[in-house]
Amino acid sequence: MNEIILNHKYKYRFIDSLGRMLIHIYDKPCPLKPAKLFKFYNASLNNIASLHEGYFWLSKPQDFNDPFDCNLNLITHENLEIDGKPNSIEDIGITCFTEINDEWLMWAHYTNNYRGYSIEFNTENLRVRMDQDNNNRHYSLNPVMYFNEFPEVKNTQPFAMEYLLTAKNIRWEYEKEWRIMYSIDTDNKYDRILFYEPIAVKALYIGYRLLDEQESVFNLIESIFTSKYPDKPIYIVYPDPKKLEMVFYKRYPLDF
Repeated sequence: MNEIILNHKYKYRFIDSLGRMLIHIYDKPCPLKPAKLFKFYNASLNNIASLHEGYFWLSKPQDFNDPFDCNLNLITHENLEIDGKPNSIEDIGITCFTEINDEWLMWAHYTNNYRGYSIEFNTENLRVRMDQDNNNRHYSLNPVMYFNEFPEVKNTQPFAMEYLLTAKNIRWEYEKEWRIMYSIDTDNKYDRILFYEPIAVKALYIGYRLLDEQESVFNLIESIFTSKYPDKPIYIVYPDPKKLEMVFYKRYPLDF
């Protein structure tokens, strides 16, 4: 089983050097990671805390806003296991990213309509800090695949779990999403906290409405970021007053 075709766009092909099957898009191997990724946040206290401490929160797949996302019905069950694991995704945590930062809908949906922020990460340095007792736990960074019609995938196929956790309807394709997927201990609520190395952070982008409407929250976020990453830029994101496009105004450090 060196190759399995999902549709005209996606196929899995076994790569000897990796020792596993890798998704191919239009017959070309998908990069193991893009050059950069962005993560959107609203300005909640939990998200501000994650900025201050430098971690990702690993969400429950079953809590995603799309009820068909990570739905167990995406795969055909021939037995009670998926890739040797129980027929469940309770022990999986996911955090989501995007390749783009200038999509209007994403700023509207994920930052509470420009009242939040996004962080840019350099994927060459996007490493997570795993404790010594986590050596046997599953960790991966995967692109999301988008389908008009979901192909039949059996739970006995080697990529079944990856497919289950990354297949979405094509209506979401504009998001160009990637996901970190990590196995967790469901009995430990702190196991959903995944620290990242500070060197991975490249820039901060803050929605204009946060500055206009909640200046104290804006100042807190800006203060946290400049204290932790004094050499990294901060931008204000707002709609161009004359054109239908987004503007990224550099606020820090100022160029003279």
